[in-house]
Amino acid sequence: MKFLLLGLLFLTGCGTTGADKQMKRRNLEEYFSGSGVVKYFLSDLPNWANFSQTASCQRTISPRYLNINTLISSYSYKYEEAIQLQYMYNVEMNKLKKRTESEYLPFSDEEKLFFTLSDKIQADIRTFRAPKFKQVNLIWIDPLLKNKKGYEKLIGLLNGSAMEKGHPVLISLCMNHFEFEAYLSKRGLLNRNIRYIPYEMFSSYSVKGEREPIFQLHINEFFKNDQKIFLYIPKGSNNPSEFVGKFKLQRF
Repeated sequence: MKFLLLGLLFLTGCGTTGADKQMKRRNLEEYFSGSGVVKYFLSDLPNWANFSQTASCQRTISPRYLNINTLISSYSYKYEEAIQLQYMYNVEMNKLKKRTESEYLPFSDEEKLFFTLSDKIQADIRTFRAPKFKQVNLIWIDPLLKNKKGYEKLIGLLNGSAMEKGHPVLISLCMNHFEFEAYLSKRGLLNRNIRYIPYEMFSSYSVKGEREPIFQLHINEFFKNDQKIFLYIPKGSNNPSEFVGKFKLQRF
């Protein structure tokens, strides 16, 4: 399933079939009307394939994935910078789509947005702001989203002594940026300075920009070398292979 999804990122742009029309793909002529910025994007992932097998969830919005390898080679970006750009791009793109009530943005708008956000990356502006604490507590939240007991378990962890030693960062394979905001706001947690990592920050690239067989996140690239990283996983859940890095696994 994971290999199929990665293949789709490249193959969905090849040919025009009845299925393509049903997915309302954008006008392919637009790909050749810009100044080449399209090379920094992967093909659109169809909604039906926007699924996390690990977390068993269908995502509500298909991300616009960036070609991390091309970004690294063209801009000399580090992995962290390229992923932050992908995240920022998806947030701002969906804001524009909602404002204009459009399913897709014209490539001229995508191009303008891309360069605007690239400037912000170079100015060290980020949407995900890593905590400065010496210890960071990553919490995989997806298994807790299914019922009220899961939320109570999360609150128990956030209010417990374990979080006093480090800054909490929620991480999800199911929720996007806007769903995270809504989830925290509805539960009165938005003003507690809890950071979060949504699925727009995952990609199928290694730190060096090489293609990988699964969507993943190289966690340590977003934190300093002297920070201790703890990953909290609900009991009964396996450690997701999408979380790559050096961290101390904790179960709660």
